[in-house]
Amino acid sequence: MYIIEFSASENKLLNIYEHAEEYATLIMEELDPNKIGKIELKKLEDLFHRSMAPSSRKVKEKLVETTVESNTINRYHKRVKHLVNNIRRHNWILEENWRRIWVMGLWLAICACLFTWKFIQYRNRAVFEVMGYCVTTAKGAAETLKFNMALILLPVCRNTITLIRTETKLGALIPFNDNIEFHTVIAGGIAIGVGVHALAHLTCDFPRLLHATDEEYQPMAQFFGKERPNNYWWFLKGTEGWTGLVMVVLMAITFTLAQSWFRKNKSKLPKALRLWYSHHLFVIVYVLFLVHGYYLYFIDKWYKKTTWMYVLVPILLYVCERSIRAFRYGFQAVKILKFKVYPENVLALQMLKPRGFEYSSGQYIYLNCSAISPFEHAFSLTSAPDDDYLSVHIRGLGDWTKELNSTFSKVTQDYKQYKVILLIGGGIGVTPLMSIVKDVLNNRKQYKEDEKDLEKGINNCNNKKKKRKPFATKQVYFYWSTRDEGSFKWFKEVMDEITENGNDGVIEVHNYCTSVYEEGDARSAFISMLQTLYHAKNNGLDIVSNTAVKTNFGRPKWYNAFKNVAAKHANQQIVCCLSVVN
Repeated sequence: MYIIEFSASENKLLNIYEHAEEYATLIMEELDPNKIGKIELKKLEDLFHRSMAPSSRKVKEKLVETTVESNTINRYHKRVKHLVNNIRRHNWILEENWRRIWVMGLWLAICACLFTWKFIQYRNRAVFEVMGYCVTTAKGAAETLKFNMALILLPVCRNTITLIRTETKLGALIPFNDNIEFHTVIAGGIAIGVGVHALAHLTCDFPRLLHATDEEYQPMAQFFGKERPNNYWWFLKGTEGWTGLVMVVLMAITFTLAQSWFRKNKSKLPKALRLWYSHHLFVIVYVLFLVHGYYLYFIDKWYKKTTWMYVLVPILLYVCERSIRAFRYGFQAVKILKFKVYPENVLALQMLKPRGFEYSSGQYIYLNCSAISPFEHAFSLTSAPDDDYLSVHIRGLGDWTKELNSTFSKVTQDYKQYKVILLIGGGIGVTPLMSIVKDVLNNRKQYKEDEKDLEKGINNCNNKKKKRKPFATKQVYFYWSTRDEGSFKWFKEVMDEITENGNDGVIEVHNYCTSVYEEGDARSAFISMLQTLYHAKNNGLDIVSNTAVKTNFGRPKWYNAFKNVAAKHANQQIVCCLSVVN
C-alpha cells in the first residue's frame, strides 16, 4: 500500500492515493489467490511485464559498424538534407501564413506611404527652414497615427467581422480569426508613432524654435504669434501641448495594463485597473485626439484638418456595435436547467436553448451574469447543435469566473466538409472540440437509427422532425492532454458515450495525463501495472479517468501521432483543429 501511495504521490494522482488500500487489495487478490499473505517475486515481475508497452519490452541492440565512406561525402549528404528540410519548412510557413504575410505587408506599406507623403509635404514648406527634419519626422509619424487610430477599432467590431466572414468570400484572403492579434500589432504601431511624434516635437522642434533668431522666426510668426515663445512652458500649456501629454499618459497606462502579467491579473490589481476597464480610457483618448488634431500649429482651414476624417467612420461603426450588443443582451435571458462543479474549479452550466437559436460546433457564446458584473464573457459551447440545451464548461481563472464559481472560436467550423478530422485540445481549451465530438456522435447515432428504420421498412419522408444533413466525416482522431486527473471528469459522459456508441471506430480517442511520468519511466511503472490490472478486473475501466478510454502517461509524441494519421490517410485532406489553454 505504501508503494502505491508513494507512486501516486510522485505522479500527482490524488484519487489513486486516496484509494491505495483498495488497490493494494486488488493486487493481492491477483497475485495471492490462495490468501497465504505473500506473493512470489516472479508473479510480480510477470505483472509488471504485461503492463509495459510493447515498444518498451523490446531490447534494441545497437551494432557498431565501420564505414568506409569519406567524411566529405557524409558532410555533403548532411548539407543536402539540411537544405531540403529548410525548403520544406519555408514552404510550409508560406502555405500556412500567406494571408497574414500579405495583410501585414499591406499595412506596413500604407504606413510607409503615409509617412513618406507627409514627410515630403513638410520638406517643401517654410517651416522646414527653421525646424528641419524634426518637423517632417513628427508630421510623418502623426499621419500614421491617424490611420492606425482609425484602423485599431475595426478588429474589435466582432459583429461586423462575423458578417463579412460569413456573407462574403473575403475570408479566403483575410485572416479574420487573427483580429485580436492584428489589434495588438496596430497598438504596437501606435506606440511607435506616438514615441516618434512626441520625441521629435519635445526634443527637437520646440528647442529649435526657442533658439531661432528673429530673422529665422519671421516665417513662423503666422503660426505662433508675432512674439517668439521664450520658454518651454509656452508649448506645453497650449491646447496642442496638454492634450498630447495627457494622451501619451493614458496610452502608456492602457498599453502597460494590457501586458500578459497584468492581463492575467498575476499582480492582483483592483478592478478599476484591469484590462477591460483600463482599455476604456480610449474614450477619453479619442476625444483628446480629435481636439489635438483640430488645434494644429501649421493648418488653419478646417477641411485640411484630416484627423476627424480618418476616425469618423470607425468610431460610428464601433458605437453601433456597442449599441447593438447592449440592446441585444436585454432580450436574451436564459433559464439554468442544471449545474455541476467538477475538479480543478470547473463549473458546468446547462441552459435552456432559446427558440430559433442556431449555432455551429466550435462557436462560443457571450454570457452575462448581472449579479457579478454588467459586462459579458465569452465561453465555448460544449453542447452539439442538435441538443435541446446549451452547455458550457467554465474554469475559474479570473475574477469574473471565480465569482461565478463561489474569446468567435478560432477552431475551424468547416470540419463537416472533411473526411478526416484531427482534434487536439489542451486543458480547458478542449471545450469547443467537445462540441464537435458530440456533433459527430449525434450524427452517427442518427445514421444508425435511420438504417434500422429502413430495415424495418419505416418511411421517414413525412417525419416532421428536421432531418440531419449527412456529414462527410468518416474518421475523427481526438487528442486531449491535461495536467490533472480530475480534468477527465469534466466530460466523463461524453467519453462513456464514445465507447458505447463509437464501437465502429469513427472516433479514436487519445487522452494524456502529463503529471504522470511517461511509460517506461520507473517512477510510473507501478501505476502502469495497476492500470493494466484495474482495466482487466473492472470491465475495461481506466483507473485514472474512470472511463473506458485508456489514459496515456506523459506528453503526446506528436511526430509519431501525425505520422500514423498520415500513413492511414495518404492522399487525403485532413483538417486539424487545435485549441489549447494553459
